[in-house]
Amino acid sequence: MSSTRRLSLAWVCVGLAAPLLLVPTRLWPLGAALATLGIAAAWGVRSARLAVDELAVGGLLLLGVVSMAAVTSDPAAGLPRLLALTLATAVYLLIKRTAAGPKAMLVVAVGLSVGAAAVACVAFVATDWPEPYAKAALLVPIYRRLPRLDVLVPSSQGTVAGLSANEIAAVGASFLPILLALPLVVRRAALARGGRWVAVASAVVAAPLFALYLLLSASRAAWLAAATGFVVWLWLAFPARRRATLLLVAIGVMVAGLALQVGAVRSAALTTDLLWPQDLWGRPTRYEIWSRAWALLTSNPLIGVGLNAFPTRAGFVRTGDQGVPHAHDLWLQIGLDFGLPGVVLVLALLARFAAAVRRGLASAELRVLAAATAGGVVAYLVFGLIDAVAVGAKPTALIWALVALGVSTGRPATRSVAHPAAERLETGRRPEVALGLPQVGSPSP
Repeated sequence: MSSTRRLSLAWVCVGLAAPLLLVPTRLWPLGAALATLGIAAAWGVRSARLAVDELAVGGLLLLGVVSMAAVTSDPAAGLPRLLALTLATAVYLLIKRTAAGPKAMLVVAVGLSVGAAAVACVAFVATDWPEPYAKAALLVPIYRRLPRLDVLVPSSQGTVAGLSANEIAAVGASFLPILLALPLVVRRAALARGGRWVAVASAVVAAPLFALYLLLSASRAAWLAAATGFVVWLWLAFPARRRATLLLVAIGVMVAGLALQVGAVRSAALTTDLLWPQDLWGRPTRYEIWSRAWALLTSNPLIGVGLNAFPTRAGFVRTGDQGVPHAHDLWLQIGLDFGLPGVVLVLALLARFAAAVRRGLASAELRVLAAATAGGVVAYLVFGLIDAVAVGAKPTALIWALVALGVSTGRPATRSVAHPAAERLETGRRPEVALGLPQVGSPSP
């Protein structure tokens, strides 16, 4: 089978598997089988040796399987996280195989922008807004007036009445740089006119929606993450003569973030549980959560406590709408889910990402795009300092797609093996015309 057909088969398999893995039902084995087939097809596209980042991603999935089989005490709680991790692994490999050149990278970026716009639209009607714990009174009537679908979502936090506001806010913070960068990139890119319109329209829809969502979520971690990611993007993407101004902006952002996080004013809008024995609603504070997480990790450093087993092992029993779904720190959560080997694999993945983005920044054609992926990943990591989108949570596929695109910007340009639809988006012509091949019915040269 040719590389193009193999890659097309992989995309079809993963597309069919996605809904079965993100919303697990009794058909989840079919979704897992389709995703596994997609991973196998993607790995077989090229015969070159596997890169460090691909080994890290595959290693994390293997650790997740081992954790489910031999470590976790509650496989039912860890299953949604393992299924989402399987989907994320497939998406990562597919984007690495598809984004094999500057034009193909831009096509992938447009696809991510369209996906982000869809997520932003769905999020407004499917979010379980934290109405009982609103940090500002003016948000309560807004939450009540927003249209809401009555959906029960099986997730690693149990069956919840909608999407997590904080997780979607983290996705928005991570994608804002690339959404803002895309209209700038496509102006000079060799995309067909339709491709440019799709890129700009999706970015124009998604960016304001995510910005509004960030405000409504009242997630201070997401606010700090979005500001930091935006500054990182500006710093890397624009000429050095502007860096003095950007440095002042960065200092202002950091000061504002610290004021929000450790401010001495205890109000519903600005309170922080980093300083107080309990928050305004009597829930466990981060200090208490981190203390229990650290104790569990030091007791089980090599294997962790199992996928999504932290709430039970730490003694945080969900009561009504209250609960502690994760360790509120990305690195603690990775260690608890996968053990220290998982932490090492994620660090290896990020090191490969940083090295690739550094090479991408040296390219005039890819600089803005590489800087946007760097800003997005930095936003995700900043969010993970005081909150977490766990590796294996539903948004993992989106975050890893961003990482895969960043890694691709640092690779030498090669001919893309994207399927014909992607080639048509790049050139505006049918594939055989773009490749200089004779069309059916045309005279031979």
